[in-house]
Parts: sequence; structure tokens; C-alpha cells
Amino acid sequence: MPAAPGSRIYVIEDVRDVTAEMLKGVSDKLNEFARYERLATNRKALIAACEGQPNRRCDVGAYYGGASYYLQQKLEIEDVRLVYAPALGIGNLRRRNGQLDVAAPHRRLRLLSRLCRS
Repeated sequence: MPAAPGSRIYVIEDVRDVTAEMLKGVSDKLNEFARYERLATNRKALIAACEGQPNRRCDVGAYYGGASYYLQQKLEIEDVRLVYAPALGIGNLRRRNGQLDVAAPHRRLRLLSRLCRS
């Protein structure tokens, strides 16, 4: 993920079954093009109603070959910048007899290997 101003992440807040709303006005008498147009109109209406809330992005997906439809409501978080905080042991130098002890982690590993051999 690029760490740049303007980066965005989306967090899914809600997933709802909107099959009844999507199939409103769709019947077996419609030809394929008319059925497609009706589904597209219903989909756009559902998305427009959902995105009326601030910082929300919505999408309707068809599942099981169009047998059911689900609306995903996502929270849009803008201008995301990730920060990494390393573990406390990194750069944490101890003093031993007034001098910096930079070999402390290595000394512990040597002692551990001696204990494992015993």
C-alpha cells in the first residue's frame, strides 16, 4: 500500500441482503436487455441511497448467479498514513559498568544455547 497523502482505505461496516429490492419490477416476461436495465436501475438507486451518508461508499454484488444480491456499505477513511513502531528491544541499549552494552542480546542467546545443551 503506498503511503502517500490522499491514500484511502475502506472498512466494511455492513452487508445487507437486498435481493427483494433488486428484483423489484423484474419478471419472467422481460427480455434479457430489459431485465439488465431494470437491475441496473435498481442497483443505482440502492447505491445512491446508501452513499447519501457522509464518507460512505457502497456496492451491490450478485451472488449465486444472480439468485441473491448483497449491499456492502464501506466507511471511507481518507489520507491514511501508516506508521511503524519497532519492538522495544531494538535500539534499547543498556549500560553495564558505565559503558553501553551493545552485546547484551547476543550474550543472552549464547547463554540460552548453553542451557539447551545441558
